[in-house]
Amino acid sequence: MFTLIAVLLGISLAAAVAVATLYYGGSAFSSGGVQADATSLVDSGSQISGAATLYANQNAGALPASVAVMVPAYLSTTPNLPSSLSASSWSIGTATANSSGTALIVDPSGAATPGPYNVAEVPGLSASLCAKVNEAAIGATGSATSNGDLQFGCDTANNYYYTISKN
Repeated sequence: MFTLIAVLLGISLAAAVAVATLYYGGSAFSSGGVQADATSLVDSGSQISGAATLYANQNAGALPASVAVMVPAYLSTTPNLPSSLSASSWSIGTATANSSGTALIVDPSGAATPGPYNVAEVPGLSASLCAKVNEAAIGATGSATSNGDLQFGCDTANNYYYTISKN
């Protein structure tokens, strides 16, 4: 009988600890997921940027029209997006920074209105994911205008980009 009571007490204590961990540690678990998604985007963007550079070097400076064009010669597969995103694929586009500094692409020369830049992009990220991406790009205390050469980040419409080249 004593063994049964000890087992039940142990199970109930383990359940209480599990509930407390989920209750008090829930934000740590969800922010870890956001950080992982941000890291995945940055890493995938880096792969696409490198592949696009190789593509341009072998195609008289012409950039690829899409990410799919670079598979399998420059990328083994199209980099996957984190499953938490609503976007379905990467695209190749053009972005331009504006003079107010609200877009995060800033010319290394310090020009007020640089661009356009060719970018690999993913539209419609959550604000929390964009905040993590921008924190990685410019640091927790930085701003878009304080860093002259941002390779990646989110713009004001929460679209993620990774710079391939400047036009």
